[in-house]
Amino acid sequence: MNYAIADKYRPQFTYDDYLKWEGKWELIDGVPYAMSQASSIDHQRYNGNFYRRFQTALENSCKKCYVYLPIDWKISERTVV
Repeated sequence: MNYAIADKYRPQFTYDDYLKWEGKWELIDGVPYAMSQASSIDHQRYNGNFYRRFQTALENSCKKCYVYLPIDWKISERTVV
């Protein structure tokens, strides 16, 4: 199957479009993907533990480093995760 032809007709979105959307989305190579809603309590607890451990380790070894909880990471005008 030749995906290049399909790509020609597929709508392409940008970071400016992404900023206008409601809900949770990722934009990968101009294609929007709906993301799931909030994580389970267990998942959030595990993430919190990982965050705390990574942050503690970095405080002792890298003063310029920081651990972030979920954020929008703009990789390019057509990719935000």
